[in-house]
Amino acid sequence: MGYFFESGVNPQKLYKTIDGGRSWTLTRYPANYVQVLKFYDRNIGFAVPGGDGIYRTLDGGNTWDSLPMPSRHWGEAFSFEPGNPAKVWLLDSDDLYFSSDTGRTWTAQLHMPWSSGSGRDVVFTDAQNGWLLGDKDILYRTTNGGVTTGIDEQPGSAPSRFTLFPNYPNPFNPTTTITFTLPHSTHATLKVFTPLGIEIATLVSGIQSAGAHQVQWNATGKLSGVYFYRLEAGGYVETRKLILLR
Repeated sequence: MGYFFESGVNPQKLYKTIDGGRSWTLTRYPANYVQVLKFYDRNIGFAVPGGDGIYRTLDGGNTWDSLPMPSRHWGEAFSFEPGNPAKVWLLDSDDLYFSSDTGRTWTAQLHMPWSSGSGRDVVFTDAQNGWLLGDKDILYRTTNGGVTTGIDEQPGSAPSRFTLFPNYPNPFNPTTTITFTLPHSTHATLKVFTPLGIEIATLVSGIQSAGAHQVQWNATGKLSGVYFYRLEAGGYVETRKLILLR
């Protein structure tokens, strides 16, 4: 069983073979373009036509479901958990997303800063271990299913760049964990703000050592809604969004 899509034509067509490539039949793929194509087995597969959502088939391409794209960017790669097609990771040019329900809903796991370039490929070898490749020769590695993902360095070395990762879980109630990395010892602040820019929590303030750091924010007593957390360290500034749901 195999699939391929035509390149350099519009509309593109998606074909399937069940005899090792000796003959090919046209599937009922509903879009006009294929940016990414990934099948778990002969029945379950995903296709991204560009910035126009995700298509999923559960019957070998005979029918396709239209699912929302979790980001505004084009998809770059999919990776299934071996032995469990319900769990799948989606990589776009900037972010890594995870679904535990075969693509119906997605959770952001990793945002790549501009210094890492665009995401190019992602591979998981089991439920915990995975690798993500950026186009500036940056390799990310996770050993816990992408919950926190670090830049792959030589053992004992400090991270090579500042990075503020997505909080997890997100949405959360009432506690969430924020991870960041520092390439060298420096003064750092990590603060939480309302959408109006009002500071409501200081999680880190002072000299921090090189390496990875994790802090928790307990939002007990805060109203449900969107908040922002910002890391400032060594001239690096990045802000990310978190959502408190009661």
